[in-house]
Amino acid sequence: MSTVDTTNRAKLNSYQDTVITYITKENGHILVVSDDQAFCTQLRLTLAKEMGLTAQSIFTALTDPRMMLRELRDILARHPSPLIFIERSIGGRDLSFLVSQIKQAFTTLKIIVLTSDVQRDRLMLLHEVGADNFIAKPVSANTLIEKMAFTLKPQSKLGQIIDMAKKLLAMKKYDMALTACQKVLSLKPGSAAAFLVMGDVFRATQQYDKARLSYESAAKSADLYLAPLQRLAEMYEEIGDTPQQVRYLEKLDALSPLNVNRKVSLGEAHFANGDLEKAEAFFEKAVVQMNREAADGLSALSSRIAGIYGERAPEMAEKFLRSSLEAKGKRLGRSDLSLFNQLGISLRRQGRWQDAINEYKRA
Repeated sequence: MSTVDTTNRAKLNSYQDTVITYITKENGHILVVSDDQAFCTQLRLTLAKEMGLTAQSIFTALTDPRMMLRELRDILARHPSPLIFIERSIGGRDLSFLVSQIKQAFTTLKIIVLTSDVQRDRLMLLHEVGADNFIAKPVSANTLIEKMAFTLKPQSKLGQIIDMAKKLLAMKKYDMALTACQKVLSLKPGSAAAFLVMGDVFRATQQYDKARLSYESAAKSADLYLAPLQRLAEMYEEIGDTPQQVRYLEKLDALSPLNVNRKVSLGEAHFANGDLEKAEAFFEKAVVQMNREAADGLSALSSRIAGIYGERAPEMAEKFLRSSLEAKGKRLGRSDLSLFNQLGISLRRQGRWQDAINEYKRA
């Protein structure tokens, strides 16, 4: 076995140990909210075959997201910090709002979002609303184990020091938290995570200038790191500096444009400043985005229905696909190419080859 193979094996063993410890010694529990039976089976087999975790009591699977909150309350009565796998959407319904809702209500849990959509804007939004990690399906067993381990616990020495700094901050041991951050920076100069915690310490102790410098350093160290910009926007709202709050909200909106609530916050801030035109523009953008989210859900739902009709009733598949495309109107984008492909297939199944060609041309 080569040195690289030995190193990779050691890493995988370490990741497995993290998951095994979580389940067997930390009273962990895994909740899966997914209509993808193949993934649920793969996860069960990975736990059982790779790590010997076979007990039925460690695993709960739901296909209906509406059951999730009730089930989660029952699980939390027995397990302090469950690990949740949740689909980005089920049956055409986007679950971003549900991710945000459960993360706000139950701060101890960890969330891994399952998705086949890896568009940056979508992932940015999911990260903002509370996703701790993402899995793009299909996924290998080794990657699945690695994702679980990194979600449950920092796997690097620096990550563990940052984790300790956060705990010290939560305990209001501010000097000790700063010392931990300085240690990270001595080992990794420019660490965005260390600067972020330092900013939180300074903000908690109302040293706002130092907090600003720390957050700005964190933002510079990682271009797509939203947390420092979010903290700056919150801090300026806290101290009543609306122009600066708006400045950072607009930076966030440029990086993560799918967040409807932020557009409303921007509209509200401009309205408070007396800029009615800008306020109206952001409110309108929020409404358009919400309509687009609903249309995206309709597309996914129509695609699923068309797949069910398949060869047996291609004319009905055509009906649902056309209604979805019509509903989206001018908002059609690259993500809708699959709908045109399905429509072309349904037309070919009806022997309407020229119509199918016309739809491919439209696509």
